[in-house]
Amino acid sequence: MKAMRKVGAVLLAMLAMVCFAVPAFAVPGDDYARPFSITIENKSDAVTMKGVTFEAYKLFDVTYSDVTPDADTAYAYTLDDEFADFLPWTPAGGAEITTSAALVEYISGLQPNSAQLNEFATAIHTYATGHTIAPGGTAEGAAANTVTINVTDPGYYLVVAADNVPSTADPNVTVTALAALTTTNPTPTIDLKADAPTIEKKVRENQNATWDDVADYNVGDSVEFLLTGTVPTQLTGYTNYYYRFHDTLSAGLTVNQDSIVVYREGGLEEGGTFNEDAVVEPSNYTVEFTGLGDGCDMHVTLNSAYVMAHPGEHVYVYYTAEVNEDALISNNVTIDPNTNTANIEFSNNPYNDDDRDKTPDDKVRVYSYGFNVFKHDDENQPLAGAEFMLYTDEACLHEVPLIADDTNTYRVPTDDETGAVIHSITTDVTGAFVINGLDAGTYYLKELTPPDGYYALDEPIKVTITAVRGDAAGEQVVNDVQISQDDTTDVKQVAVLNSTSPLLPTTGGMGTTIFYVVGAVLVVGAGVGVVVKRRMAAK
Repeated sequence: MKAMRKVGAVLLAMLAMVCFAVPAFAVPGDDYARPFSITIENKSDAVTMKGVTFEAYKLFDVTYSDVTPDADTAYAYTLDDEFADFLPWTPAGGAEITTSAALVEYISGLQPNSAQLNEFATAIHTYATGHTIAPGGTAEGAAANTVTINVTDPGYYLVVAADNVPSTADPNVTVTALAALTTTNPTPTIDLKADAPTIEKKVRENQNATWDDVADYNVGDSVEFLLTGTVPTQLTGYTNYYYRFHDTLSAGLTVNQDSIVVYREGGLEEGGTFNEDAVVEPSNYTVEFTGLGDGCDMHVTLNSAYVMAHPGEHVYVYYTAEVNEDALISNNVTIDPNTNTANIEFSNNPYNDDDRDKTPDDKVRVYSYGFNVFKHDDENQPLAGAEFMLYTDEACLHEVPLIADDTNTYRVPTDDETGAVIHSITTDVTGAFVINGLDAGTYYLKELTPPDGYYALDEPIKVTITAVRGDAAGEQVVNDVQISQDDTTDVKQVAVLNSTSPLLPTTGGMGTTIFYVVGAVLVVGAGVGVVVKRRMAAK
């Protein structure tokens, strides 16, 4: 099983508070450590900071009570002159803030990464960009995992990425957001927050009930699918978050529209079963099948309020689909999977609700199989008129339902085609036919009626379809299909030999000539005996 793929969208940019001991209402003394700097570290393999420009905006000036700072030093923050017109500002659900002191008091009472602090960071960043305020320091990442911004003065800084931060998993997935951090060190280090949705799609294998990347089914079977998504842990800066599953089925699968169930964290239990107490109420999401406009077969969109309330959690989408008459068929010559894909479309910019990206597609493959049959005589010539049927058991009590799909081609029917089911297959002059739409496994081909002049088979032929799984470019696939006939493995076709009886003697044949010859010899012998007896009497 493949591991889940993390997409490197970045939930970034931080408030860094850099406060140092300096004389009261004066510039720092010469003994004060310089230069001041803020170092950003990236601990995620999902993104890279190389080539990305970061900016630090000084929001507040700081002044100190002592020339020689220590733990008892008093300090005060005042809003930087360039942000003086940011006030008055009214936070959502709060009172209007009109003074620098009131703003400092408000911010100091907020928790890191809280919605209120995110709201402030978003608002003041918007003000900075809207008023073309120059940052107090900039730096371009020379490495993937660290970048340092040098600044002239101590203060309370907002650090943002001027560029989107590229993902190493998918260079098209980028995002910038705000987060908060405070520090009193002259050279603080802050972490880059890298987080984004992930997706994993699985299909349940009916023969062992496990969730996997590959499964085998009959045409007409109902196939179970599972989409597993993660909600980002870091939703910093967002007031709305877009989160949509896109699911695309192959032409050989038809989604059962009434089957969709969404589960929250804890919904998938050990063993692959579901916790019905973890069902998400349908009011928290929408499901669409038509008018999608993007080539998908299904959209499941979580409400923004649900996403924002469940950061860092899993969400599961369960549904079923029927293998239909258009399913691609694999055999020992050609392997054609019915490939199905899914991804998640998500917000990647807290400042623009329409700015979105997608995770890479995750794929699963559903296979259905077929095999060829050739009816022939002792000289490998085709025989017409033989009747066969396929069964799932050696006693041949349970027929595999089949319909005529094309000339000499028969297939397992869908639910809508059961009225056309046949109960025997008759060979024509080619002696050949094909049976398609089968699950992997063992079947029994029974000759119901032999061709005229030929003996029927004593036992049904055991036919086994084996799917050999392997790896292709890191994805699980079926890379070989083997057909076995009785004890012979990996045959090209199921070859069925019919024999006829040897010829018996008949009138006009060699047997009559023998009787004639023997009769003549007896007659001659009798004549010789008469002559001998007469000569003896004369003597």
